Amino acid sequence: MNTVRNVYRLKRLVKQYDGFPVVSVDNIDIGENEIVAVFGPNGSGKTTLLNMMAFLDVPSSGEMQFQGHTLSWAETNLHLLRRRVTLVTRPPTMFNASVLGNVTYGLRLRNVGRSERHARARRALEKVGLQGFEHRSARKLSSGESQRVALARALVLKPNVLLLDEPTSAIHSDLVPQIEALLLDLVSDNGTTIVFSTLDPAQAERLADRIIDLRDGKIERDRTVQRA
Repeated sequence: MNTVRNVYRLKRLVKQYDGFPVVSVDNIDIGENEIVAVFGPNGSGKTTLLNMMAFLDVPSSGEMQFQGHTLSWAETNLHLLRRRVTLVTRPPTMFNASVLGNVTYGLRLRNVGRSERHARARRALEKVGLQGFEHRSARKLSSGESQRVALARALVLKPNVLLLDEPTSAIHSDLVPQIEALLLDLVSDNGTTIVFSTLDPAQAERLADRIIDLRDGKIERDRTVQRA
C-alpha cells in the first residue's frame, strides 16, 4: 500500500493586517496528487491563503511545512522552493510582450532552449484553446483570454504544485469544461497537486477531492468529495 506524502502541512497559521487576522487556520494537510478546493465568499481569506502557500506572503505566526521541510521565511533558498510551486493570480499579470513571450518567460529564466520553449508553449496554448494566438499582444487580450494565457504560462513550467485563484472566473462558460478537464489530466498524467479557490460550489464538487470551506479566514469544514 502506497503512503500519501504531505505536500503541505499548515499548523496554527495566522496572517494579520493592521492587527486584524484575515486568515487563522489551525491545521491543513494537503497530500500529493490531491485536488483541493478552497471555497468561500469574497473576503474569506482565500487569496491570502494561496499567497502564503506560494511563499509570497509571510505568515504573521504559525508553521508551514512543504514537502516535509519546515519553512523559515528568512531562508536564502526560498526562491528554489518557489520554482516547485506556481500561482496563477486573479486578475493575471500580463507582461508587455506577445502571448508567446509571456508563456515562455519562466522557461527563459530556467535557461530552457529556444526551440523547446516554443514547442512547450505552443502545446500549452493549444490545451487552453489559444492556438494561433502566439504573436498577439498579451495586453490587448480579453480578461478570459488573459486568464488562459496565465494558465498556459503555468503549465509549461510543470510545477509540483499548481495554485489557482478562481481559475475560470473570467472564462466563457463554453470553455470551462475544457479547462476543468485539463486540470484533472494534470493530476492523473503528471502527479500535480492542485489547490484552487472558487466561489462556485458546483465547480468545487466537480473537481476537488476535498473542499475546505473558509469563512472569515477560518475553516468551517474540511470534507472529502466522492467524484464520479
